[in-house]
Amino acid sequence: MGAAAAGDRPETRDGEAPAIRPYDYGRRAGVHWVNWAQVEELCRRLAEGLAEREVEAVVGIARGGLVAATLVALSLRLDLYPVVLTRRV
Repeated sequence: MGAAAAGDRPETRDGEAPAIRPYDYGRRAGVHWVNWAQVEELCRRLAEGLAEREVEAVVGIARGGLVAATLVALSLRLDLYPVVLTRRV
């Protein structure tokens, strides 16, 4: 899939691309809250499972995944590659 051309985006009356609406966290379903001890335990278990697979690096997604990725990368003594994803057009 190639990048969308400027003419492919919907435009507002003033010719500008419309703003992307922010995610509504208040309506999110299926959230399971964890404390720091649980985060550490989950990351430890993940690292143990990944150690068996002999992974070479860890990729962490910004906006929520870097804490876990950092803990896993440190546990496995691997390089961490942070990635930033955006919905901007």
